[in-house]
Amino acid sequence: TWMGLTGEIVGAADAIHAGFADYHVPSEKLDELSEALGALDAGASDADVAAVIGRFATSPGESRLEGQRALIDRVFAFDTVEEILAALDREEGEFAEFTRDVIARRSPTSLKLTLRLLRAGRKSSSLVECLEREFTVASELLRNRDFYEGVRAAVIDKDRNPQWRPATLTEVSEADLDRYFVGGHAPLFADHRL
Repeated sequence: TWMGLTGEIVGAADAIHAGFADYHVPSEKLDELSEALGALDAGASDADVAAVIGRFATSPGESRLEGQRALIDRVFAFDTVEEILAALDREEGEFAEFTRDVIARRSPTSLKLTLRLLRAGRKSSSLVECLEREFTVASELLRNRDFYEGVRAAVIDKDRNPQWRPATLTEVSEADLDRYFVGGHAPLFADHRL
């Protein structure tokens, strides 16, 4: 949830801590790793593959998120972005302050959509269900002005000052969010004056 709401890039140590990766192999070793894996017999076991990867793996260093796990678990347990921000306000320290500042710069609509998707994922029966739901929402995001505003602010004008609409969390209603989960009902964003 921390990664979803902040949108921050995480390094190898955080990816391994979060369970997104198992090993850290430096990029300069990838060709050698590929050759070693290619040299395995076709019937190689998972353990054989793991042993080869282990020969090239290095320590990714300390995970920033692992060191903040108690705070993250405490703060991001809530089911609304407003509750999460209120919990962050009660926390002290650089990590909590950094997290508050990052979330405050994100699109209110995207924050609420992301949290809803993450919470819906907890109740999903399969990965396919989650991926289908995310595809529907992602398709609808392309119909939303905030997507184009984010691209403008980050890539085109590079002013890093997006003007989100709606501008605040309180202005984003459940009905606003519901339309992202049905797909194909809203007209494409036509105001190209961003």
